[in-house]
Amino acid sequence: MKPLITIILISITSALQAQTPSPTASPPPTTGFSDFARFLVVVEGDKAVGSGFIARTRDGACLFTNSHVLSGNTKLQTRLLTGQQLSIGALSVAEKYDISKFTQITAEDGMEILDNLDSELKIGDEVIVLGNSLGSGVVTELQGKVTGIGPELIEVDAKFVSGNSGSPIIQVKTKKLIGIATFSEMRSLEGFGKDSKFNKVERRFAYRLDNVPGWHITTWPKFARESSVLNALNERTEDIWVLANDIASNGKITDWNRHLRKGSQITLSISQWQRQLGKSYSSSAAQLVSEKKRLIDGVLMSLRSDLGFIKSDQFTGYNREELAKALNYRQILTDYFKSLSDQISNDPNFFTR
Repeated sequence: MKPLITIILISITSALQAQTPSPTASPPPTTGFSDFARFLVVVEGDKAVGSGFIARTRDGACLFTNSHVLSGNTKLQTRLLTGQQLSIGALSVAEKYDISKFTQITAEDGMEILDNLDSELKIGDEVIVLGNSLGSGVVTELQGKVTGIGPELIEVDAKFVSGNSGSPIIQVKTKKLIGIATFSEMRSLEGFGKDSKFNKVERRFAYRLDNVPGWHITTWPKFARESSVLNALNERTEDIWVLANDIASNGKITDWNRHLRKGSQITLSISQWQRQLGKSYSSSAAQLVSEKKRLIDGVLMSLRSDLGFIKSDQFTGYNREELAKALNYRQILTDYFKSLSDQISNDPNFFTR
């Protein structure tokens, strides 16, 4: 009988063990704001604000941000979240990527960059983006996943905004940097004339940090001077772009206050056309066509009048790329207004009011 009792006891014991819940497994460690707060930087200029971070490099701990966050500013302030000012030194600008870095002596450590990204990063990996959303001076944490991987860029679905430019994008499972968040707008023109469409396309992506092709060492004063030239160029381009968009949408000028505002580069041409419209009842068709052409010629002159003194080969990597983009926008606008002039030649009644 003893063997039978033993078998019964073993069976009862096994059944009890099966009914006893096993200890809950510990959740995997999380990655978030608290892990990296000491490395996060608020970047504030006199023209733009953005984000930055401290990362470890072969040259020590450096401050990273987007070049476009720096471009356009003549003054710059960089602060840790504690409020402590960073003492920044030499500036290096990536030749092809929208990345800049400063040497600094304030922080002794920084985030670790994921070097073997091609083998360690997968589509679907969880990421977090930490940065100065909307330039408010308050760092937020945005969660998302990797949706695409390219030789230069990483796509993520985290909905970061302009103030997050320069933010670190961190792979959750390794707690390492995979890229720097970059928010930008691309412009395009579809067609010409009244039915043309001027579009702005928002892009959210990250530049990889493991394969920056090269750095251009410069100084902040030189970079700021280049940015000042670009800023003036872009302001005039913006004024004319708004005018083109107004005409393309309506076949006439409607946003007079915007085009005649103080400081606009095309105020004189627009005001002359406005005066002509005021007396159009007494003008012949030929006179109206002549005034329309005069307005367009004035705009075309504005598109080229500030280009003669710019020497693109003297610009630093990123600013050189931005200058090329600005010149491309100028060419789009030039083609548009020349086409508009041709339309008026074919249809004198077009673009009357």
